[in-house]
Amino acid sequence: MWDALDAAEKESPVDWLAARLAGENRNVEIPEGKPKLHDATDMFSANVVNLVPDRHKAHQAVAVEYPSRAHAELAVALASDGIRGNVSLPKTESATADLLHEYRLRQAGLRFRFAELAGSRTVDEEKVQEITSLLLHWVIAGKSA
Repeated sequence: MWDALDAAEKESPVDWLAARLAGENRNVEIPEGKPKLHDATDMFSANVVNLVPDRHKAHQAVAVEYPSRAHAELAVALASDGIRGNVSLPKTESATADLLHEYRLRQAGLRFRFAELAGSRTVDEEKVQEITSLLLHWVIAGKSA
């Protein structure tokens, strides 16, 4: 099924983001851990993401304050998809919000396309979900040849 995908569908989120960055950017760090975004109405930490580590690793959550709410939401979206490390994002909040919207649309489109492709090969819904998850993993982590 991987071979049935076009190059744009196989593009990793990091490469996809890099291709859409124009103008001034800022580097942000996305540490290991499951992301938990503070409430948008939190007066003091609406831009803070707590990254809660896996039980087998460090025992303390890491709190990262991002430049804006849009930056924090994009960092959560990327972290939820398994993206970690230093990532370049737009400098402005409005450009980041636009990119976040595009990213969410892309990921939803990929999930739909992968499920549709898997569904054309099997009627077993559990297998469809497994194949969809595997294809998404390959896009994010890279598929070895």
